[in-house]
Amino acid sequence: MVIKIAGAGFLAGALAVAAAQTRPYEQVEHGQVTSPDGTARVYTIRRLEPATFPQVPKSVRHELERRKCLIPQTSEAKGAENVISGEFREKGVKDWAALCSQEGYSTLLVFWRGSARTVAELGSGKDMDMMQTVDSPGEPGYSRLITRAGPKQIFAFGRNSGAGPIDHDGIDDGFLGKASLIHYFRNGKWERLEGAD
Repeated sequence: MVIKIAGAGFLAGALAVAAAQTRPYEQVEHGQVTSPDGTARVYTIRRLEPATFPQVPKSVRHELERRKCLIPQTSEAKGAENVISGEFREKGVKDWAALCSQEGYSTLLVFWRGSARTVAELGSGKDMDMMQTVDSPGEPGYSRLITRAGPKQIFAFGRNSGAGPIDHDGIDDGFLGKASLIHYFRNGKWERLEGAD
């Protein structure tokens, strides 16, 4: 995945990891990492079960459950995130996308027309590589976020002006407050367009 991961380099290795069920449909991972200077820092990653997202079509939710997906939440999440809908294949047709976290790795899954028959898999990456310092004491927080990017937003990133016609949505796949790229489906394949930098 070509995302600038500023701040992730301080995560030299996990010393301890513990997962716990807190509220219904939520799992929280607590652990400790060591920075290059030898300082131990505590981190937390919240992940939600697919049942947290009642707006998602049943076929999508069942497929996420079948794959044993948990949906990672950024450290700044105000509500459930990283499951989105949009017209990702063509204008006028609603699709769904979700970050699926399994055994410490997250993959972007795209469900055409809300069906589990054909699922695109994009941008797999280690969850620990998507951490950055999020507060003054220096606690690392999860920072990967997907959002719908409409045609106007895609063109707003200047380097996409020569990318050809953009007539439907893309998926902005980013590192919170830092860089992102846009997954855009065209002519039967996924392209990577410029996002924030």
